Amino acid sequence: MPGSRGWDAAHERICTWARFRDRRTGRTFFVFNTHFDHEGAQARLESARLLHRVIAERARTAPVLLTGDFNTTEDTPPYRALTADGLLRDALCQAENGHYGPRTTWNGFERLVPGRRIDFIFVTPDVRVLRHAILVDLDEQGRFASDHLPVLADVLLSETSH
Repeated sequence: MPGSRGWDAAHERICTWARFRDRRTGRTFFVFNTHFDHEGAQARLESARLLHRVIAERARTAPVLLTGDFNTTEDTPPYRALTADGLLRDALCQAENGHYGPRTTWNGFERLVPGRRIDFIFVTPDVRVLRHAILVDLDEQGRFASDHLPVLADVLLSETSH
């Protein structure tokens, strides 16, 4: 329910999603965007499990892209809950033409923090990832615009997607 807080979450969290239709081909696809709790380990794990179940249902009919601040790294149970069965794949690992930029997304407004890639793009197997990037852009005074770095992926829906 919107506005509710569960498990050991410090704050209310949401996931926004939409179904899109390509006007040229008529194919549909889903995009999900979320922000997992920054304090509650159980909340992150249960959020990952819940999100995986919802995406699995949608992926039966169309490709899915999942983006967000997961407040967890790739060596953790929430990441594994999302990726273990192969339904969702880390776009960085799938990039056919490689990755550009650092492999961390957290900077705390001060400096890049190694080993803190906590922002991800995940795709279902019917989405090709051509390129992946994490951008480091600073303003004229050398400041970060956010405490997280932007994550980008150049993707294509497969020719056989729904």
